Amino acid sequence: MSIEEALEYFGTMYRICKCLGVAQANGHNWKRQGYIPLYQQYRIEEITDGVLKADSVDPVAARKLEYLKSRDK
Repeated sequence: MSIEEALEYFGTMYRICKCLGVAQANGHNWKRQGYIPLYQQYRIEEITDGVLKADSVDPVAARKLEYLKSRDK
């Protein structure tokens, strides 16, 4: 799930963080990085009863793979 999808459902980053029981600074870090960590995505999927779905690929691993592929060119 994207940050935008989560924000559309919850309304604010504050509400996302409150539901997850994490500091709001974490949410701001996710916005800066451009993704919600996979573990937190699974928790959001559970909280929303499956309305929001976690990504099937870890965003961090996908970015690393993209970087490695770009280096090989």
